[in-house]
Amino acid sequence: MVDGELVNYGYMLWPFPDSTGTIHEGAFEALGIFGQTIYMNPKENVVIAIWSARPKPLGKTTVVDRDFFAAVCDAVR
Repeated sequence: MVDGELVNYGYMLWPFPDSTGTIHEGAFEALGIFGQTIYMNPKENVVIAIWSARPKPLGKTTVVDRDFFAAVCDAVR
């Protein structure tokens, strides 16, 4: 808690945004500046680690991470 408000962040892990009612419900992730990601979805029993070296810290990616993570969760069901 910060100044009496719940903060959804800790230990460099972030809850997956807008996930209520989706395959990502309850999932969280660790994000690196150049695209490194660890996606953890306890409900689906899935962990995805992406080692990345994007040339720039921000910019357009060829695959939307959220869609990729959902596809992997669907595939391992």
